[in-house]
Amino acid sequence: MGGSSGPSGPSDEQEQQLAQQKAALRKKQQKIANKQVADLRAASSEGNLLQPARPTLLTPPPPSAPTKPVKPLGGLF
Repeated sequence: MGGSSGPSGPSDEQEQQLAQQKAALRKKQQKIANKQVADLRAASSEGNLLQPARPTLLTPPPPSAPTKPVKPLGGLF
């Protein structure tokens, strides 16, 4: 397939190899990310995960109003 492209510029073969390496790396990273998510899901469903951050940790209630419970994020918790 085609002659040598000369010393200037990488050959098609090299470019193809690079593209394949990049694709493989992306796949690998995606797999790792998916595994981490799966592990987290499994851990949380088993209750092994640390307790989810309390709203008070995210936004500590101001000392001026200690009686009112603070509900951040529209009362998600």
